[in-house]
Amino acid sequence: MADPAGPEAGAGARAMILPLALAQFIASYAATNMNVAISAIAKDLGTTVAGSSSPARPRPQNQQNQA
Repeated sequence: MADPAGPEAGAGARAMILPLALAQFIASYAATNMNVAISAIAKDLGTTVAGSSSPARPRPQNQQNQA
């Protein structure tokens, strides 16, 4: 018995492979660039966790309201 969807279903799936693969590549590329950008900003601000070449800025002390 033949597939009720016929050859149209296979053609539709093949037509979607290229756009989906391209979207995956673009998302991966964007994520990599975002990671690099965030790392550069964190280094400039001195907020990197380990291996930071710039000293971290001291955190302000919590000041309680004196009544």
